[in-house]
Amino acid sequence: MLRYDRLIRRQEQRAVHHLEDHGKDIYKDKYVGWYDVKQRSSCLKVRPTQPAQKADHPQAYQKLEEENYFFKLSKYTDQIQTAIETESFLVLPKTRRNEVLALLKDGLDDISISRPKDKLIVGIPVPGDKTQVMYVWFEALMNYLTVLGYPEHDDFKQFWPADVQVIGKDITRFHAAIWPGMLLSLGLPLPKLLYVHGHITRDGKAMSKSLATVSPERGD
Repeated sequence: MLRYDRLIRRQEQRAVHHLEDHGKDIYKDKYVGWYDVKQRSSCLKVRPTQPAQKADHPQAYQKLEEENYFFKLSKYTDQIQTAIETESFLVLPKTRRNEVLALLKDGLDDISISRPKDKLIVGIPVPGDKTQVMYVWFEALMNYLTVLGYPEHDDFKQFWPADVQVIGKDITRFHAAIWPGMLLSLGLPLPKLLYVHGHITRDGKAMSKSLATVSPERGD
């Protein structure tokens, strides 16, 4: 029987400390580029012109210029590409695999992983710097490890690497590019399989809190 027996508080910062200690892959610099409001993340590529605004989200992107912390994702482009091509990190279906390989072809950029605290209402503080909070997508990915008691708990030793991770198509780049880079930086094996599914829909629209197509009152 399926049981929900782990509460993730999203305040575990040991993995971030380990990223700093293992690969020396976190540094502070100025970010100049576009911020995706809907995904609450900086764009993987700095865009020379403003991205097209979406009709259902007129303020989809904001231009930023601020000092943030960065992760050296570019350092791991070749290793991620090799893992996907050799299928030691299998991405399915093939259409999503090809999507990720196209992204990797031109090389990944280092990514901004924090924002100034006064720019975000909520967020987990950057360890050792209370003026900055981590991007939700960066610290949230760490929960795959910390919920298992990374690095010393028996559950982590037993259940990692994951046999399969199942995600929705709109978060493919986070799980097929950023997440593998984080694991490689920590010296950890990648998941064996990443399966990317389409959106679950209602009345032809993706079920989403941001699109108001999910209603807690109905038990969605």
